[in-house]
Amino acid sequence: MLPALDLAEIVALARRQLALQALITDVENALSALKEELRGVEEEDLPMAMKQAGNLESLKLEDGSTVQVKADLSLGIKAENKPQAYRWLEANNYGAIIRTSVIAEFGKGDLAAAERLLGTLVKRKYTVELTRAVHWQTLKALLLEQTKLGKKIPLDLFGARAYNKAIVKLPK
Repeated sequence: MLPALDLAEIVALARRQLALQALITDVENALSALKEELRGVEEEDLPMAMKQAGNLESLKLEDGSTVQVKADLSLGIKAENKPQAYRWLEANNYGAIIRTSVIAEFGKGDLAAAERLLGTLVKRKYTVELTRAVHWQTLKALLLEQTKLGKKIPLDLFGARAYNKAIVKLPK
């Protein structure tokens, strides 16, 4: 038989648990604030300072660290925009980056084969679903490349936001 803990010890442990939960909440809130402050320096303050200093793309600091500003994108296609975004990709000869799936995944650009299989399965009374998706890294690389080439891309269709990001690297 296990020894019984006295009531005072249980109360102390419960209070310790509550204190730890509160401390974790405080630390998580502080971490979120620090991450937001870092994002502001990386994406706004430092790129703007580099631009104001003569459109510098990179700079080597006294300690050997380097500062480099690179174009970047954040993106996320909203569900209601996916059909239109995929039509735009296809109309502009980028349809090959769209992956098509009917339960089993098809390769990039295999929409016709997926639709044939879907038709066959539906005729045979199987319950099936055809899905299409673009991997976010593939889409990001494509959009960055095309904007660098000066192509007009409807970034809002892809939920994309272009920005410059400062990268600071310590010396090796």
